[in-house]
Amino acid sequence: MTRQNLNELFARTSFLHGANSSYVEALYGKFQENPGAVSADWRAFFTDLKERKEDVLAEVQGPSWKRKDWPPSADGDLVRALTGDFSEVEREIEKK
Repeated sequence: MTRQNLNELFARTSFLHGANSSYVEALYGKFQENPGAVSADWRAFFTDLKERKEDVLAEVQGPSWKRKDWPPSADGDLVRALTGDFSEVEREIEKK
């Protein structure tokens, strides 16, 4: 590849960097489910990748070993202890 070809390749793919990888991955999953849900530019880009739909959707969903209860909900005991919200505990005490 010549230097000019490498520059053209970089210009065409410079938006693919770590800072927006989650966004592009989610957009790719959206494209796999419904190609009309993304803009024509993204549709053309994703079509050129020629990856299997099943592989892309599995990647977007995350690993099979991913915990279903993670991340913890924002109203868990730890969060309430840190914020000082003891209203639920107070209601339980009042019941007793």
